[in-house]
Amino acid sequence: MLKYVMLFLLPVLLSGCALRPPRSPAWHRDSQPPLFTFVQLNDTHIQDPNRKPLPYEKCNEKVEYLVKSFNEGKHFKLPDFVLLVGDIINGGATFARPASIHENVNDLQEAKRILSGLKCPYYTVIGNHEYIGGSTNAAVYSAYEEVFGPDKINYTFLHKGVLFVCMDNFRDWGKNDGMTAERNVWLADIFKKYPDTPKILAGHFPVYCVRDEDVFLKSLGLNINWMWGDSTRNFLKENKETVIAFLAGHNHLTGVIDVEGIKHIVVSGTA
Repeated sequence: MLKYVMLFLLPVLLSGCALRPPRSPAWHRDSQPPLFTFVQLNDTHIQDPNRKPLPYEKCNEKVEYLVKSFNEGKHFKLPDFVLLVGDIINGGATFARPASIHENVNDLQEAKRILSGLKCPYYTVIGNHEYIGGSTNAAVYSAYEEVFGPDKINYTFLHKGVLFVCMDNFRDWGKNDGMTAERNVWLADIFKKYPDTPKILAGHFPVYCVRDEDVFLKSLGLNINWMWGDSTRNFLKENKETVIAFLAGHNHLTGVIDVEGIKHIVVSGTA
């Protein structure tokens, strides 16, 4: 099975992965070309330019630059696809009030406009900034579904023998609410349907802390930066022989750890 992931990190921005065939006794890293390449990009926090102020300096322009540089092969040749792992937009939410559907739709439309310039396909994963209101019912998906479609919440795509499993894991906090339970049924079915297919999972929230946990908690003062619940961890443990990696963002820092042979890759993003 494909268990080797070669990871290249462009500092603080994004990760590009090249997947290679299984090792053999005479295998060397550069002896054969990768099966395919892709770019992980997250926490771009794109915002409707007509709503001021912008949350992060030049947040939109940074993504526009990356789209242009990917298309031109400025740093590396055009990847097979780009995978956006959540917080694609900033959204209208503040600590004082939730986002409105109008604000988030406008942000998402701006993101789609920028990303549509890519000369390769792109796939999206929902993050907490794409949510509308609270996190207890399907209405939170309304803006994201309007722009990217209802089939882009929990879904899969197969690329050259590797199954990418894109999932909403925002509520994976051990509360076992109805939406998480429904997602878990879907996830179990995916593993049952593709028992031997190599998989890469992508969810906005990291499954584990990828830095020194004590330092991380001391810096932030609270833990909202990786999942408390065990449902996703259990799926990974039970299927570790076919899972290559779990891709995440949210923390606005970069880290990679290995847990039972699975690479947990967190990328800081552009914001």
